Amino acid sequence: MTREFIVYNCKDVLISFGQNSLTGLADDAFLTIEDMAEEAAPTTGCDGAIVTSIDPNACSKVTISNLYGVKANRILARLAGGLRQGELITYPLLIKKKTGEVLLSADAAWVAKMPNSDFGKKAGNRQWVIYTAESERDDV
Repeated sequence: MTREFIVYNCKDVLISFGQNSLTGLADDAFLTIEDMAEEAAPTTGCDGAIVTSIDPNACSKVTISNLYGVKANRILARLAGGLRQGELITYPLLIKKKTGEVLLSADAAWVAKMPNSDFGKKAGNRQWVIYTAESERDDV
């Protein structure tokens, strides 16, 4: 019997937002990628007929956790600041591994809002939400 060995290294995940490389990622779960489409769940009629609707939404929600005080927070805060003036600034978003394997790519993505701020004895994290227009992903 042959065993499959997989090696994962968090340092192999690279995030590019426009011309910026987002670094200073949190020390634990630093990235979440979520489809915005609803699941293909069935709807059942009174007579037992079943219909499954496919949601064509190809948008994604990306949550990135950064360490407090890193440069990426200033970059993302600048983009979020434009929202208060009614300006939606979009950039391409590319998340890939150093091997070249693409986890997510989108031609247009934007910062949803400023993150919550928490302060304590130790420096915390800042959690940023970025939405994409149509995106492609392969992170299985």
